[in-house]
Amino acid sequence: MKTTMIRMATALVVLLACSNLFAAGNGRAVVVVTDDGGIGATSACTARILLADELRRLGVEVVENSQLDEIHPLDDSLKQALAEVGVSQVFVLRLSALGQKLIVKVEQRDAALQLLASRQLPAAAAEELDVVIPRVAEALVRNVALEQTARIDNVSAQEGRKWEKLPGEFLWGLGVVLGGGLSSRANFDYGLDLRFSYEMEHFRLDFELGGIANFDKEDGMFRTGVGASYLPLTTSWSPYLGLSLDYLFMNVGGRDHGGVGAVVHGGVEFFRLHSARLLVGLDLLIPFFRLHDSDTGSYTYNLALTGNLTVMW
Repeated sequence: MKTTMIRMATALVVLLACSNLFAAGNGRAVVVVTDDGGIGATSACTARILLADELRRLGVEVVENSQLDEIHPLDDSLKQALAEVGVSQVFVLRLSALGQKLIVKVEQRDAALQLLASRQLPAAAAEELDVVIPRVAEALVRNVALEQTARIDNVSAQEGRKWEKLPGEFLWGLGVVLGGGLSSRANFDYGLDLRFSYEMEHFRLDFELGGIANFDKEDGMFRTGVGASYLPLTTSWSPYLGLSLDYLFMNVGGRDHGGVGAVVHGGVEFFRLHSARLLVGLDLLIPFFRLHDSDTGSYTYNLALTGNLTVMW
């Protein structure tokens, strides 16, 4: 058992040593800039120095050569220079302009200029190269994703940008409600509905508070809840279909009770291209409880249907 553990520990040490050797490039290297991205030769030379210093910090043996200080293409003359210097790999820095941004790409190539690996990250401007270049170099040498090299002090402007949001708007609504319970003892009542909504291209989220009442016959209903509706069209009008979860209090023909229920919404929304909207719809109230008849002590189940005309702004 002890011998097995020693062998496993030895194998782990060898594996780590090989991994570090591979990360260091396993040989001497040079750094070449092939494109300046429009920032000029002087800034590109500074960027090359930044990359070389970071590679040294990561354990890569980077050598200097006066022939490669300037911008240099990947051609036969570069291969000849690599042979004269005696290096086994070259790190290529490419700076590409994208409007005001710079795409920073670092490639690891062998002495024959065959591509081995690469990483890239956008920089907001040349002034951000001292942050972006070390990130790209570390990800390449350690052979990890760029996200794994992010820290508090080196997040780029591209990574730290604010998220763009899809359009949506808040709306208030006030409407008239007509309807009643679906039973022989129900009365036709009317009332008001107050609505607060957030509407997107195809969906609307609603908070509603309202009810209907017939004070002469002590009949009516009250509801408040939250729900969502789907609007398939993006034109000036669209049908909608939705569902909400509500607290309902119902008094229908002398039977009353309160509790949780669902409301199915359907209708048409007009003037969607304007700041004010008009909703014409029907609501089917589905209580999850039965109404209590105080005279007989019995419980009966009742649905309710209401129509509404609501102005939203």
